[in-house]
Amino acid sequence: MHCSLVPWQSIGRQGKDFITSGPTKEQLSEYSGQSAQHPLRVYVGLRSRKTAPERAQLALEELKRVGGFKRSLLVVATPTGTGWLDPGATDTLEYLHGGDTAIVSMQYSYPIITFLQIAFDLPMATSVPIGYGHNYAPANYLDAWIVITDPPGWDANSTKRLKQVLAD
Repeated sequence: MHCSLVPWQSIGRQGKDFITSGPTKEQLSEYSGQSAQHPLRVYVGLRSRKTAPERAQLALEELKRVGGFKRSLLVVATPTGTGWLDPGATDTLEYLHGGDTAIVSMQYSYPIITFLQIAFDLPMATSVPIGYGHNYAPANYLDAWIVITDPPGWDANSTKRLKQVLAD
């Protein structure tokens, strides 16, 4: 296995969370009852390169290096300004396609907010029940991903089963 072109220390906490989280090949295989692939995730942080075009080029090169263009589904995901990607959106997609996916993302800006805004917003950020406000439930993404990506062999029973898995 070759080393990543993206320096680990350059991707920040949100990038590291994105790269190291998500369903494993084993979890995907257990869910589907079939052999799954390890989902591919590429993330380039603000400190990975000096300019946005350089970061985009790095993301492209890393995506090529890991074999992202050989997957049946390639998604370019836009994170929040802090670099966060909603696991409900990314994990759901990986379950739908048995890991035959590549998701690439690039942090695009620092959040420019004051200390007082942070002090107020952080305690309130998770106070909304899952499925409301900006706290989306994974099942909220499922129907849209099914329509957009048309996973092979998918049916209503598959949707019901996956919603149960995602709720746990």
